[in-house]
Amino acid sequence: AEARFQRVLTKRPRMVACLQGLGRLYMQLGRIEDAVALFDRIRAIDPSAGYAGLIHARQFPEDEETLERLEKLARTPGMEGSLRAGLLFQLAACWDKRACHDRAFTLADEANQATRRKLSYDPAAHRQYCARIRHAFVRDLFEHRPGCGHRSRLPVFVVGMPRSGTTLVEQIIAGHSRIHGAGELGTIPRVIAGLERWERHTGSGRRYPDCVDDLDPVVVNGIAKGILKELQEYAPEADHVVDKLPHNFQNIGLIKLLFPQAKIISVRRDPRDVAISSFFNDFAARHSGMGYTYDLDWIGEQLGDHNLLMHHWHQLFPGEILEVHYEDLVDDPEPSARRLLEYIGVEWEPQVLEFHKLDRPVKTASVWQVRQPLYA
Repeated sequence: AEARFQRVLTKRPRMVACLQGLGRLYMQLGRIEDAVALFDRIRAIDPSAGYAGLIHARQFPEDEETLERLEKLARTPGMEGSLRAGLLFQLAACWDKRACHDRAFTLADEANQATRRKLSYDPAAHRQYCARIRHAFVRDLFEHRPGCGHRSRLPVFVVGMPRSGTTLVEQIIAGHSRIHGAGELGTIPRVIAGLERWERHTGSGRRYPDCVDDLDPVVVNGIAKGILKELQEYAPEADHVVDKLPHNFQNIGLIKLLFPQAKIISVRRDPRDVAISSFFNDFAARHSGMGYTYDLDWIGEQLGDHNLLMHHWHQLFPGEILEVHYEDLVDDPEPSARRLLEYIGVEWEPQVLEFHKLDRPVKTASVWQVRQPLYA
């Protein structure tokens, strides 16, 4: 990808979209200084785009005059509408950094309102979906399918509410020599989509999760083998491969049906911190699973749904899911890191505490944070 970006820039050195793409790539790879240099180049061509990139890299404008000018730009009507919500989110981060919290929150609230008007998120529908999951995945389902699923211990799943610390946990355990962090994989959601296609064309026509009782051991083992093949391709020599898609907390029942021995790490954080962090972030997946983050009431509903589901999974799989608290990890990382590695079943390696030096791409909203040593 880098080579292709560079080829385009050789011919069109002022192409903002290409400079932005390469800058985002450098951020994912942890090459923060290279990213900042590119965002500086963009600033000379398109100030608002350049400053947006610099703010994302935590290079905040030092003078209020620049912030006022950027706010004017954000309120200039354009293709995005009457205001540029993305830039308002960035400005909210700037004022938050300056400890002007009222102004930061006002801008974040305005950006969220503007984005919310384009969304069709329904918290009641999500709650009903979670209730159907709890109804579908019950003890009888597993007791009537003894020996169902693949016994592999290769998969490790890190789950939790977005902004709860899932990326940090993955980055720590991926520092182990026998563990590969594959990032947020769409593997389990793709399995669910495949089940729904199968039901539409040849099955009962029921949707997921209601259709899980149609699965027999042969089908389950076939699906599990396909997932293992995909995971092994990421790191053929690794003993464990981590999928840290946060919303897999909804899919723990299916994961345990496919992989009874899989390790599942649930990350918890003070819900107020989860809520505010979500409210101040502009997520790329707003039209899919992240639409709830643009309204504090919706975030509250989602937190409630998460708690109900995690209570259900702990009741169904007692002692099989490791719960890690973000605050404990930040306050005293080594004991939590030792618990994580012991749960997965690998020996202690001290380099996992230097997770910020790990040479691997990170594509989540925590792209900047996990390149820093732990801070409070």
